[in-house]
Amino acid sequence: LAQFQNLQKKKVEQTQRKALVEELAEKQLNRMKPSKNVAPRTSYTSYGTSDDDVFYEPTQRVAPQRHPTAPTLGRPLKDTDVKEGQPIQLTCQVQGFPKAELLWFKNNIPLPLSARHKTSYDVGSGTITLRVNDSRPEDSGVYTVLAKNPQGHVQTSAHVEVKESSGIDETSYVQPDAFKYIEKQPAAGPRSTKPRRESDTSNLQQKPA
Repeated sequence: LAQFQNLQKKKVEQTQRKALVEELAEKQLNRMKPSKNVAPRTSYTSYGTSDDDVFYEPTQRVAPQRHPTAPTLGRPLKDTDVKEGQPIQLTCQVQGFPKAELLWFKNNIPLPLSARHKTSYDVGSGTITLRVNDSRPEDSGVYTVLAKNPQGHVQTSAHVEVKESSGIDETSYVQPDAFKYIEKQPAAGPRSTKPRRESDTSNLQQKPA
């Protein structure tokens, strides 16, 4: 009987201790005020050697805080030359937090986007791209992209030259392989130019009389 009473007392103590730990953990969490830039996560670590001797202690996990930074240039725009009608593609790389706002210019004038002008911004890699389809000579000029956020700004420029088409149709009307058959024919040997003499009858057969 005494052993049973001791066992019951032990279980009551464990229950009270577990309730006390949970109450303390709840009070601690209520006192903590999460920062705007920190995402707290709470888990519980168990202690004990058996199912009857287990209590829990709260563990606080705090995600690393990312500090705002001004945009920095990882890879600048590069000068490029294209032929009229070919697409223009300019690419650079910018890093910074928070995400930068982009502004494109041509010859220091804001670039109006149209059906021919397409821009993209991959925030993960920081890759910024401008593509101009069906290029024209008037698309030549200096292109600039400005990346800015509340911490600062950075810019990069490149010169684009669109070479005007000559207007001459250079299409070949004869297929390049049209003469392959003739080129593969073996060259004929030189013909003999020696005149045949009438007295040369070595190749003639005489008929019987």
